[in-house]
Amino acid sequence: MNLDFVKNLMLWLMVLPLVAGCSDFNEMKSSKLHGQAQRLVEQGETYQAEKVLDELVEKYPGSRLAVPAAQQRESLQRQREQQEHRLYSRLLDSYRQVFDGYLSLYGEYPGSLEAFDNSGYFFDSDYLAEIIDDRMNVYLWLPGDKRGFLLWCLHDEPARGFQLIGNSARATPFERQQGLLELENRFRVADRKGNLKILQPGS
Repeated sequence: MNLDFVKNLMLWLMVLPLVAGCSDFNEMKSSKLHGQAQRLVEQGETYQAEKVLDELVEKYPGSRLAVPAAQQRESLQRQREQQEHRLYSRLLDSYRQVFDGYLSLYGEYPGSLEAFDNSGYFFDSDYLAEIIDDRMNVYLWLPGDKRGFLLWCLHDEPARGFQLIGNSARATPFERQQGLLELENRFRVADRKGNLKILQPGS
């Protein structure tokens, strides 16, 4: 028998248990992550479940649970995006239209809530407050330079809210805790009407 063949065979027989052990370890870790994701789904924490499933697919792509985990993640993502669109799109579009209309009429954005209400414009802050759902909170900052506005919308249910900057084409998502922390660090609530909170830079 060829000596090199024997050496290679012996080397492979030595390595094989290590490979099998590594594979078993990956299966165990992926199974643990999969179980964690399912518990999060049962608790209604589907956004966090998405993250755990993403970690599973990224770290253990060769595991037997990688494909079903990727499929479940995509399904949860579609459901979340549909929910976010249903909850946020109409309100964000309404605010965008109100402020774009003001810009078209006066050539600038309102520099304050008082200026907005006293401008003689078709809409006022009462209207902005009335169109907010009971479970939605809107945070609005009108910078004094009259060049734009900042708007944060955060519903009680989803894990993400949306931010609208000036006349930007699209609102950008933010995670609940991160967004609330940013608001707390940068602003204070100077006035409120229902679920509409008017912000000023924090001192």
